[in-house]
Amino acid sequence: MLFVLLALLVISTAGCEMQNGNNSSSKPESSNQSSANQASDVDSDDELVSEVSSTDWLSGDISFETTKKTAKPRDDANEIRFSANPAGLSSKLVGKYEKEANVLRNKILKSKNTEDVYAIKGTKYYISPDGSDDNDGKSPKTPFRTVDGLSNVDFEKGDAVLFERNSIFRLIQPISTISGITYGSYGKGDKPKFYASPMNFVQMEWKPSNRKNIWKTNYVYDAACSMIFNNGEQIGYLKTSVRNLKKNTHFFQDEAGAVIYLYCDKGNPSKVYKSIEICPDMDIINIPAYTSNVTVDNLCLMYSGKFAVDAVYNNNSITVSNCEIGFTGGTSHGKNVRYGNAIQAWTNSSRFVVRGNYIYQTFDTAVTWQGQDVDDGKNIEYANCLFEGNLLEYNNGDFEFWHSKGTVNNFIIRNNICRFTSLGWGTRADDGGYRGIEGFIYAKTDNMIYKNKISVLNNIIDCPGRQFVNWTAKEENIANHKISGNKIFIKQSYRTANDILRNYNCGMLSFTDLESLKSVIKRFDSTAVVGWSQK
Repeated sequence: MLFVLLALLVISTAGCEMQNGNNSSSKPESSNQSSANQASDVDSDDELVSEVSSTDWLSGDISFETTKKTAKPRDDANEIRFSANPAGLSSKLVGKYEKEANVLRNKILKSKNTEDVYAIKGTKYYISPDGSDDNDGKSPKTPFRTVDGLSNVDFEKGDAVLFERNSIFRLIQPISTISGITYGSYGKGDKPKFYASPMNFVQMEWKPSNRKNIWKTNYVYDAACSMIFNNGEQIGYLKTSVRNLKKNTHFFQDEAGAVIYLYCDKGNPSKVYKSIEICPDMDIINIPAYTSNVTVDNLCLMYSGKFAVDAVYNNNSITVSNCEIGFTGGTSHGKNVRYGNAIQAWTNSSRFVVRGNYIYQTFDTAVTWQGQDVDDGKNIEYANCLFEGNLLEYNNGDFEFWHSKGTVNNFIIRNNICRFTSLGWGTRADDGGYRGIEGFIYAKTDNMIYKNKISVLNNIIDCPGRQFVNWTAKEENIANHKISGNKIFIKQSYRTANDILRNYNCGMLSFTDLESLKSVIKRFDSTAVVGWSQK
């Protein structure tokens, strides 16, 4: 009898240790992981371990063999990986400069790893969904598993954070950068992907509402700014009430009730779609005020409802290079205005470089510096800014820059390819808010002081849907613009308005044929190569 009691005590103690181990491993490791259980109706409580009587234990053999520890799956093991270029899946337009765009796109998507492009003099910290936050992160063989692994790192100027290629990282808060640090990639395969969408909402339980063809699911994250279906095959329409949901992909967020409503007449959305990404009102990369000497390189940033890269205020020496950025914006500003840029520097920026990026389907503008007055504009300057070698497709606007006061000093836009401007989702009228049509360039510099020329050189503008340039500038400032070598091609069947040039000391100008188009464009660039097709 004593032997039996001792045996029972040993087994009971082992069982308690196993339960404690299960409880500790069930805690989320990182703020980057999706909070799926919070947004689900499924009860997430652990199942209770059933009690076993002493007679059950005595009836069989007792074994103390330990099972072999299984490898922990990657954080992104269940992610769907699409191969198609998502930029034009919802439109599939064809321009004149397809070959040039394909060459540049391929170059950007296959760019070298960060440590092969930039000299990294400090410590390199590696992050992989296959790693562990208990590692030191200082080697590809001992990477951190999540961004949270960096929380105890004492960074020094010149250090780098490198993310493994072919990885997918989902965020529920932005990555906040540190002065002097480079953020980039290592390994092989596609650029590491960062999704602001906290999860693939196909994985959620969608229930029928009390309205025909309208489904609902729980949503406990930041305000939903857009929905992207099947890697961009469809882009959702934000509506102002459940009553306005009348067509597929129409959606409405009940923020008070933490519920998303979606119109889908084909059945349960989780069965109809392979992926449903919801873009929340948050940045992906946040560069705090007064942060300087930051490089963001060779990352894929997607599904942000606000900004993909947001330089908040008074930032110097910021470089964004070789990145892919898609489906950005849609957040609200007031009742009827929505915005959201891919890359933005806000109020006072020097040495702001955006080079070699592929940016598509931005609700507002792909790349911008802009801001508000501080000290009557006396200390505001945008100096040595360069936007070069980027491929921009299906953005509401390509380049935006404005400030009501301050100084602009040596700003260059050159060798970019801009296609299907104002023909993406940000230009749609029936989409729950207003967004102005901005074009290849939208600018206001009429009250700014020029220290050096603004240069617009050797860009390709292929099939814009509306304006080419909308630039408010004084005549004496226009004399300080250096504009040459640009190519523009208009496909009339893609046009939604005939105005082509606004405010460039000429009011608003339209065209009716190739000759009148040439005469308008040459008021902006006397050397421009101009093409036009009625089809």
